[in-house]
Amino acid sequence: MDATHEAAGFSDRALGGVAFGMAIQAWSGVFDGFFDLSYKFGALGLTQFLGLRTEGDNYRRFIPLMNVTPAWEPVVSLLASAFYLAAMVQVLRRRRSATGLERKMASRARVTAECANQSGFEDFY
Repeated sequence: MDATHEAAGFSDRALGGVAFGMAIQAWSGVFDGFFDLSYKFGALGLTQFLGLRTEGDNYRRFIPLMNVTPAWEPVVSLLASAFYLAAMVQVLRRRRSATGLERKMASRARVTAECANQSGFEDFY
């Protein structure tokens, strides 16, 4: 484990759990996007194949929902899945960009604590 993740307190198991959650979100977006687009473009064989993987094994109950969904929504779902996969790769490669938010929040907490110490709040404790 490199120094960035040791300092931030991330273990291998925690990073694996985060990456697993991202993979599930990415798969969900890909499934939803392809399911909706396959119906919209008339690929009913693919729609039926994906529909067998839904709860109840019947995609026909989703037809009214897919009819009113604009065509850009599944495209956005696929794009969001690509971003989830990119973030998952960053987490698994242990890139600094994957944990940047944690460092920013820690530095803000340190600055807030320093300001509290300088303002005399320690007298109340």
